[in-house]
Amino acid sequence: SGLKLRFHLGHFALAQRLQTQTPSPAPAMKNLQILKRAKNDTTAVSTLWRLNLLIYVLLVVVNSSFCQAQEPQQSTFPGFRHVDPAVLEASHPTGGRAVLLADDDFAPWSFVDAQGNFQGIAVELARQACAEVLMTCDVRPVAFSELMAAAQNNEVQGIVAGPKLDAQVAEQFAVTRPFFQTLGRFAVRTGSPLSAPDIRTLAGKRLGLRTNSAHARFLETHYGRSALTPFDSNEAMLEALRTGQVDAVFGDAVQMSFWLGGTASRGCCAFLGKAFVDRGSFTRSLSFILKKDDPNLRLKLDDALDRLEAKGTTAQIFARYLPISVW
Repeated sequence: SGLKLRFHLGHFALAQRLQTQTPSPAPAMKNLQILKRAKNDTTAVSTLWRLNLLIYVLLVVVNSSFCQAQEPQQSTFPGFRHVDPAVLEASHPTGGRAVLLADDDFAPWSFVDAQGNFQGIAVELARQACAEVLMTCDVRPVAFSELMAAAQNNEVQGIVAGPKLDAQVAEQFAVTRPFFQTLGRFAVRTGSPLSAPDIRTLAGKRLGLRTNSAHARFLETHYGRSALTPFDSNEAMLEALRTGQVDAVFGDAVQMSFWLGGTASRGCCAFLGKAFVDRGSFTRSLSFILKKDDPNLRLKLDDALDRLEAKGTTAQIFARYLPISVW
């Protein structure tokens, strides 16, 4: 078996391919025939019996390994925070209170559900992070258009989901290290002969993209040898994939995961290869942005987010809100 590590265009995409051949059972069958011809010779029977038993055991072991090698690998949470185990052992401040805001309509990160419950990946992470460092936190929903103004209230300590993290926000607030970075993924129809999302494999293929999107700019820059096919909306692009008008599409991994795992796709399609990161186009960081008047608050929440990722809580929260793995 072999493990091939490929870097797509200076970004990452890890593809595992186990190349194993099933051993032929012919030696065992041949020796069984010899065993029958030598059945009157006690010594020969004893020797050949042991030989065939050994061959049989080896076949079972190798075939078992082959079957296990072909089973789909479980997706592993990427570890966006690059947690240093030594840091987890250090002593950090705990305790305190905070009011944190989040966009009330930013699924799956923060949203109010049909029952009026405020939830989402960022909301749960914030609540769990506060509990991890013994803080009492109130995470409140606010309309996106009012978030930045509401954050100026003296009662509020920060925002955990909503605003784009640009230079102005980074200058105004203390920002935690990212808990997620947006990813790009290719998707194809189930049973597609395409084996990988590299430039050579997709050369000449019809690639669907959404017009004027960051993902379109990425394809235009790096996949010029493909037949790039623009669509006015994600819905139109994905429907074109389902109906076979294009060979593959490229877009936001989280958004596409809901289509692939939902009813609109009718089970037609699946991700191809692994995720892409490109900070020059579609990749942006999701972080908590906090007021600078309490320097310990960022330290406490960064410490808490590290601990949540290290012990698997972050991965569990993502799994609850995403229909399929996006890694």
